[in-house]
Amino acid sequence: MVRVVGGIGLAACAALMLLVSPARAQDQLLEEVYGQGVHAYFAGKYAEAYDVLSVAINGGSKDPRVYYFRALADAKLGHDSLAESDMKTGAQLETEDTEQLYPVSRSLERVQGHVRLTLERHRMVARAETRERQEKLNALRYEQQRRSEESVRRAPVAPAPGPEPSTPGAPAAKGPTADDPFSGSQEKAGGDAA
Repeated sequence: MVRVVGGIGLAACAALMLLVSPARAQDQLLEEVYGQGVHAYFAGKYAEAYDVLSVAINGGSKDPRVYYFRALADAKLGHDSLAESDMKTGAQLETEDTEQLYPVSRSLERVQGHVRLTLERHRMVARAETRERQEKLNALRYEQQRRSEESVRRAPVAPAPGPEPSTPGAPAAKGPTADDPFSGSQEKAGGDAA
């Protein structure tokens, strides 16, 4: 039996949705597969969780949670080296998720124990490496900017020749000078007061 929605069959709706927005439909499908994998993991079906989450990864998922939960399933199955690899990949994807599309911490709330500590260590290392890379990029940008400023900066202007400096011990000249615009105003002010 085909379910009809507004005169259109369900299969036709799915096909139309794929035509309209294939990327969005793909993301929704991968999200559903991720959810199935997480449910299998928490149900204790670790091999099934591993297989389902592998489908999401092979489908192109960039969700770090998919890698984390596959790593958790790996750890339960005794595949420690595969678990480490998935944890590293998940941590890298998480640091690249600058828009925070995936609520990683909230998704991992139920996971506790040694494996969670290992996972958190990978997350911390990935954040530190990302920060170090960013600081190096910032330093490089600053150095490039400094060099470009130096290349366009004008040469310093030589000071204009001025009066000869007086020799030490010589009496200073009295009276208004052409270089001192205020010297005449002091005399006038003193003369008016008397």
